[in-house]
Amino acid sequence: QGYETEDALLHLLEWMNGDPVLAYHSAFDQKFLEKTLRAELGYTLNHTWMDVADLMPAFFPDSKTGGKGLDNWADFFGLEVSERHHAASDALATAELTLVALNKARKEGIKTLKELHEKLRYHRRLQNMHRF
Repeated sequence: QGYETEDALLHLLEWMNGDPVLAYHSAFDQKFLEKTLRAELGYTLNHTWMDVADLMPAFFPDSKTGGKGLDNWADFFGLEVSERHHAASDALATAELTLVALNKARKEGIKTLKELHEKLRYHRRLQNMHRF
């Protein structure tokens, strides 16, 4: 039965509370949510998005996962995913992978969100350089 769109968006914004949004392959979700918030509520504030699909290879660049998907990383680290393509299960796997990456970040001396973003930006630049 759910909520009307406007009410659902307001509940989501309240729940997010300005915190960073964590997701796996988040580009589509980010664009969709930002477009919907703008169209439905006139909301234009930007949120910090953290894509775990970018985070994992930045901290584990030499890992042989067999692919870039959530399943590949979960299998690589021996995480149990009870039901794939189920929101709660995928969210749990994403959270667990994030904890793995943040633990590695801490060991590398990364302590702030800004430093984490710098690490991701550096990793993306390296990837782009290797394409040429």
